[in-house]
Amino acid sequence: MSKTQELYSTTEQFMAYQGTTLIYTGISSIICSFLSCSIICYLGWYWEQLLHQ
Repeated sequence: MSKTQELYSTTEQFMAYQGTTLIYTGISSIICSFLSCSIICYLGWYWEQLLHQ
């Protein structure tokens, strides 16, 4: 926790960092979800499973 306190001295700074991280994580998850769906529709379920192994 000491490294976190060094990087983000106030609670507001830490909350801003966490908020930004969560936004980017959410956006990445949505993009990956759409890409996976597109690959399944384009190649079919069998080829999608081969790509993920």
